[in-house]
Amino acid sequence: MLASHPASVLAQGNHDRASWTQAARNAVAPKEKKYTTITGYMVQARDEGPEGCNCGGLAGKDTHTWIVAHVGDLRAAKSVVAEVSPRMKGGHPNWKRSGFTPLINNHTKLRITGWLMWDQEHNSQVGHSRGSSWEIHPIHKIEYESSPGVWSNF
Repeated sequence: MLASHPASVLAQGNHDRASWTQAARNAVAPKEKKYTTITGYMVQARDEGPEGCNCGGLAGKDTHTWIVAHVGDLRAAKSVVAEVSPRMKGGHPNWKRSGFTPLINNHTKLRITGWLMWDQEHNSQVGHSRGSSWEIHPIHKIEYESSPGVWSNF
């Protein structure tokens, strides 16, 4: 669903970007400047602990969501992670784990829009609980299909 894994970036493992090779930084930089939209179904939402993207702080926790292409797909090797950052939660009261439960339970078709980000902290999960280290992070817009072909803001 998202961009491929550049070999020069995969070779960096989960190390801080300050230690990456210039080739790895060059491979990621242009893609991270892209605003993108995916369509699919949310199969799980989970509040995360401290992460580098939020300066490792306990106060600012992301909510990870897993998006799959088809109803019935599991959070597995082909899911895309889309994250709600702490800064986005304030303006969107439903953008929290409990707010996503009806979308998950009702198999609601979604459009998720935000910025591409390579999240090297989760490289070991690729092929297991996610399809890529590319994420939509942060999410800027969540829409649901309120009737066939009609999209409404969530």
